[in-house]
Amino acid sequence: MKKIFRTIMAVAIAALTFTACEDVPAPYENPNGQGTKDPVEGEYINETFASNFGKFTVHTVTGTPWVIDFGTAKASGYDNSSQVTTPSESYLVSPMIDLSNSKGAHIEFEYILRYITNYGTADPSKIVSVLITDAYTGDPTTTNWENITGTLTEGRDWSTFSDYSYNIGESYIGKPDVRVALYYKCGDDSPTWEVKNLKVLEGTAGENPDTPQQGEGDGTEASPYNVTAAIAKGAASGVFVKGYIVGYVSGVSYDQGAVFSADTCTVMTNLLIAASATETAAANCMPVQLPAGEVREALNLVQNKANLGQEVTLYGNIENYFRVPGVKTVTYAKIGDKEVGTKPSQGGEGEYLNESFSSSFGKFNVSTVKGTPWVIDFGTAKASGYDNASKVTTPSESYLVSPAIDLTSAKAVSVEFDYILRYVTNNGEPVGGVNNKVLITDNYTGNPATTEWTDITGTLTEGRDWTTFSKYSAAVPAKFIGKSGVVIALYYSCDSSSGTWEVKNLVVAEGEPGGGDNPGGGEVSGDTFVADLSTFGYENAVDVENVNLSDGTVLTFAQEGGNNHPKYYNATKGVRMYALNSLTVKASGKTIVGIKLQCDSYNGTDYVGNPQLYAEAGSTKVKPNVSGTTVTFSGLSGNSVKIVNDWTGNSGGTQLRVKVVEITYAE
Repeated sequence: MKKIFRTIMAVAIAALTFTACEDVPAPYENPNGQGTKDPVEGEYINETFASNFGKFTVHTVTGTPWVIDFGTAKASGYDNSSQVTTPSESYLVSPMIDLSNSKGAHIEFEYILRYITNYGTADPSKIVSVLITDAYTGDPTTTNWENITGTLTEGRDWSTFSDYSYNIGESYIGKPDVRVALYYKCGDDSPTWEVKNLKVLEGTAGENPDTPQQGEGDGTEASPYNVTAAIAKGAASGVFVKGYIVGYVSGVSYDQGAVFSADTCTVMTNLLIAASATETAAANCMPVQLPAGEVREALNLVQNKANLGQEVTLYGNIENYFRVPGVKTVTYAKIGDKEVGTKPSQGGEGEYLNESFSSSFGKFNVSTVKGTPWVIDFGTAKASGYDNASKVTTPSESYLVSPAIDLTSAKAVSVEFDYILRYVTNNGEPVGGVNNKVLITDNYTGNPATTEWTDITGTLTEGRDWTTFSKYSAAVPAKFIGKSGVVIALYYSCDSSSGTWEVKNLVVAEGEPGGGDNPGGGEVSGDTFVADLSTFGYENAVDVENVNLSDGTVLTFAQEGGNNHPKYYNATKGVRMYALNSLTVKASGKTIVGIKLQCDSYNGTDYVGNPQLYAEAGSTKVKPNVSGTTVTFSGLSGNSVKIVNDWTGNSGGTQLRVKVVEITYAE
């Protein structure tokens, strides 16, 4: 049904044009223009994308490429006619831009971006980015790009275009071969991105409400990340973040719960910070988890309403909080002249390398000997020769190689990252041909296959699900301390069978390593735990019983008196609960006060259960609040809650198709 109105209007206009003129030009001219416009002074690029890509080129890694559609350059893996999504990855790359004589330039374009989030929640499998480089290799997959996307506005219709504008950084001004690229990637669900009127112009961009303040800082105390840079970073450990306190989050929904005031604040456990003291758009803010103790006492807006609008510097970790990039594990804060908590030691050389792999390889390079290379998938660097769509394994060998690291002044250095490793054993025996290694050298030849490496892998823990990350932590061997050209690589290979290795938050830092193989997992937002049922690796159409969450909570699906047992289906990315089926949520040492279910919608039906749906905790029995595909149970108190899709019979009624379970615990 998408864009039917625009299609009808286009046909109607074309019909009127042909019937009103006896002499029709051949071919018929597109009224939107022909693509590349004649250059004018101060204009480096001007592509309308009305009927062709002009001087831009399309480079497709897999799936559906960029196309020209409705007078725009369009990126989407979704085919409207078949209603099928093809996992895709494609670049739209500009020609060379000569900024040798530039004093300052900017890029701007108009766009519509839709379906980039799921119910307002970012989906890591959906990526759209604006990239820039001055060292294009001819292959966008091997080029070291800088991500200049900022925050793009998700649209609500197919006629309202938003404006993108970005001042090109000083490091590119004066360079003769600058390139920009539009990049998109999708998995089983796809966004749609339409772009038109892309220009690179001399001069400074005008004020643009769709593009936030540019990112600044490197995460150190001397140069903290501002909020824009911290959001773009996505994940990092032990960094300084600076911003203005602009509000707080009430409830468990980030978008709907963002409050830009302190007057009626009753929430002591979190704050919202932004790059501007007057910011009122949740998309440009970061939530901050306030741990119990002096940091919370000094910063919360319940007791400190005058903190609203004040600048604060925080030391902690950038990680998911309320399902968006946030600041957690805050151990130090400074507001005005007041300092609370413990400032981290600034000894040694600090952090040598920090890559989250949330949307790109950053400063790392992929070098593939054969088969399937390392890829960015679900916010991690992923290595696997197995293709889930075709069920085929390609014999593969690939390295993920760091830049050179200068350890000449180091005293002790550690390498740490989070990882999931699966399918590397079969009945307890190693799978032949499967290798996953952490390597290091101080004599990199430029070709990892000919480099003499030292293996520092140790023992990696094989995982059992797709949400529980283990921790790798190892000391850099003493023979590399004091060397200037140290390189680290992650290596994988496979033959007829393949493992899957997902890695994120790789840090090389001064100091002794912490303990390794400590399971993490799950996504905890304050006092809320979020379980996405599509991430537990279930096969299609299988019965689901117990789902063990990493915080100790267990989800138990039961058939009860119904005709069918709850089953997981790939198409809806969740568990279908039929008539009389139940879901019991049992916490470990915690009191559950609320449960929110994100459910499926198909062909106009919201699968949110029967009207008799209820939840009970002890003697308390409550009905849900249903809004669209969101089912919310509140007013609960107990460590075990049972949700029943009650019905008048043992079959029929409306299924409860549960995709995501959000559990709120008492503080």
